[in-house]
Amino acid sequence: SGCPHHYQMKPSDKEKIFDAKMLIYIDDNFESFAGKLAEKFKGKVIKIQSPLAIEVFDQQGNRLGFAEDGSLENNIPGADFNVFGDHKFVYLSNDSDEIYQIYLKGTGTGSFNLGITEINGEQISVSRNFINLPVTTNTLGSLLNLEGQPKIVLDFNGDGEIYQTFEPNSVLTSEQIDDLIP
Repeated sequence: SGCPHHYQMKPSDKEKIFDAKMLIYIDDNFESFAGKLAEKFKGKVIKIQSPLAIEVFDQQGNRLGFAEDGSLENNIPGADFNVFGDHKFVYLSNDSDEIYQIYLKGTGTGSFNLGITEINGEQISVSRNFINLPVTTNTLGSLLNLEGQPKIVLDFNGDGEIYQTFEPNSVLTSEQIDDLIP
């Protein structure tokens, strides 16, 4: 869009990566991100656009999220975590019947978008999107029912009381994901 050097990949473009003879990436972080697109990943991708931190625990107590020193920590087998500014990508594999606990914490004031995309190898089956939800530095929350109809519950002032529950603003099927015509 405006700059001839920038390209935003559509979900269906990942098939092009499978057949590519060369991939060019910008830095070490992008290499890991592109690798997830190129492999036969089966699971969920959680994408966050916002001043929001995410922390994930599996049933064994393994953790994925930011460490106290600000570095990325990932002890969950089959999971991955990439950050590009305020854009965060969490990859949770479907290789087991794992149930994850997912916590959210505001790191700034404004709004956030959170998308959950289900990928089965080369096929994106559905994308569930929470759009323009409020966030402050006091906001705490959880992403519930990742395996079914997900919901986000938010505590806006950090007192431990849930103030509002949100369902996805949009649910897109595999056919709708690539429809970019307004």
